[in-house]
Amino acid sequence: MSKIKAKRYSREELFQLCFFGLYPEPFLEREDTLKYRLWQENYFRSYIERDIRALFPQLNTEAYRRFIKMLGVASGDLFKASSFSNSLDVSQPTVKNYLEIAEGTFLIRRLNCYSKNTKKRLVKMPKAYIKDPVITNYLLNINNIDDLRSHPSFGNLGESFIIEQIIKNLEVLFIPNVVKTRELAPGGLNGMTIKVLPVIFEENDEFDLKNSVACSRVS
Repeated sequence: MSKIKAKRYSREELFQLCFFGLYPEPFLEREDTLKYRLWQENYFRSYIERDIRALFPQLNTEAYRRFIKMLGVASGDLFKASSFSNSLDVSQPTVKNYLEIAEGTFLIRRLNCYSKNTKKRLVKMPKAYIKDPVITNYLLNINNIDDLRSHPSFGNLGESFIIEQIIKNLEVLFIPNVVKTRELAPGGLNGMTIKVLPVIFEENDEFDLKNSVACSRVS
């Protein structure tokens, strides 16, 4: 998956990127709804039935498939292993193993909650989201940009997309962490701040994410 170029994008361009994702083939097929949907289906099927089955032959692929579909619905939320465990009827260690597999196969990204105490940071619930929106949109049955804008998960989808681009475009090695979340504003992104911790520098940066014409960067 590629990254967007560093330039000013219109809201409409960002909506398109957030819907079609950044894999080259589906983006080029975006004018053909049938081919675009077929690519989504083939990608997800190949990921489960070919890649995961080959890498983890002992894994219950049906349970893992349901886990990924649940993660699509919860993408961008705090990851509560107990909720997944109850719904999938598997143990919490199994759920955490599924999360590690999804992260290790580059399907999802995990953001830990920020704390100056690194031990506390590891204990608090992380956020988890699917990296490319084209996959999340498939799992949520979002078929066009209007569906995306009106979807209850639009805030989380927008946050996930923007966070991934910040991570890909920064030129230093760093650790992104969730700092805080606020209530969802009508028609907007969840007000979430992420703290960027460069490994080679002492200072930290914070980015506020909102669906607004005016955006801010807080240092």
